[in-house]
Amino acid sequence: FWLKPAGPNRPPPDPLQTRPIQMVFAEAYFTPVASGIGGILIGLGVVCAYLVDGKLAGISGIVGPWLRSPLPWGKMDKSDMLWRSLFLLGLLLGGMANLVWNADFAFPGALPLSPARYVASGMFVGLGTRLGNGCTSGHGICGLSRLSARSLVATCTFMALGGITIFLVRHVLMLESQTGPGSGVVSVTPQLPWQFPTVSLFTALALSCALLIPVLRVLSPLVAGLVFGLGLGCAGMTSQAKVLMFLDVAGKWDPSLAFVMGGALLVAFPTFAWVRSTDRRPLVEGCHFENPKATSVDGKLVLGAALFGIGWGLSGLCPGPAVVSLLPYLISGRGFSLGFAIFFAPFILGWLGMDAIVRPRPGADAGPGTRPLLGAQAH
Repeated sequence: FWLKPAGPNRPPPDPLQTRPIQMVFAEAYFTPVASGIGGILIGLGVVCAYLVDGKLAGISGIVGPWLRSPLPWGKMDKSDMLWRSLFLLGLLLGGMANLVWNADFAFPGALPLSPARYVASGMFVGLGTRLGNGCTSGHGICGLSRLSARSLVATCTFMALGGITIFLVRHVLMLESQTGPGSGVVSVTPQLPWQFPTVSLFTALALSCALLIPVLRVLSPLVAGLVFGLGLGCAGMTSQAKVLMFLDVAGKWDPSLAFVMGGALLVAFPTFAWVRSTDRRPLVEGCHFENPKATSVDGKLVLGAALFGIGWGLSGLCPGPAVVSLLPYLISGRGFSLGFAIFFAPFILGWLGMDAIVRPRPGADAGPGTRPLLGAQAH
């Protein structure tokens, strides 16, 4: 967008492209209804993946092995590769739907952070999600819904480190000139279009029910990814400013993202509890419910969650929203969209580099509580 030549026929620039970073922060609103609906959609995506195929929809655990598959130690069977590819395609489609019908809320503008900050954020997120085996979706939704003590510790750790990081950036190091007027809780939005979240919710319910038809279950990963992607946009998780204002409790605080997690857990928690209390199997014949064997809270988990929290607090990006936002921002050119591309390269390098270090070696004694290579990223 900044490379377009000036001329008399050039349309006026989008204010979000030239707006200084402090104004983007100052104009955020508390959106409990939209964020709550978005959370419900995310929960529906998690439930679709789990009930139909037995998969845990932790985005870093889906993306990471998919990126690793071309490497000698990352081979996976074709059905697993196809499932991950269709889920990721669904995420991208969910992002594009938000771009067409919900762009002002879902993609208000990529923040003009320094390239070095995007690089550091991507590296920390990649290293942390692989070492800690999860991110906000894997630990914060799937893990908490399974009553996992590991996920509870991981979630508390990356939330705390994310908050500490943005506090240091804004209030100690003063790397941002202004973060909004004063402190306290931001006001509730006076008006927010309700049509897209409502239509998305009913569409997601219809698609989820359609998966009860056996012949349509082959589309389950695409549907799960699509519903998940719709939810991230409706919730505001794709807005870096909104995420950082949630983490910055010392500044002008936006608690909307608490409604995202609440909405997702409202759907996912009873579903996981129901599965635990029965002998049911996934709807797709031959599939089994993924159940991570690692149960202990160890240093790798805490360190990984801490690294992820630091990366999250630097840019407001975690794997799911980053995947969903990549194409919409690159296509629309809203804000510093190149930052998303800058984020992904170190994220991939960090994840694969850490994977090369911590992956189980062939023939090694895995020991109790560990999983085989291809199942190592349960979250």
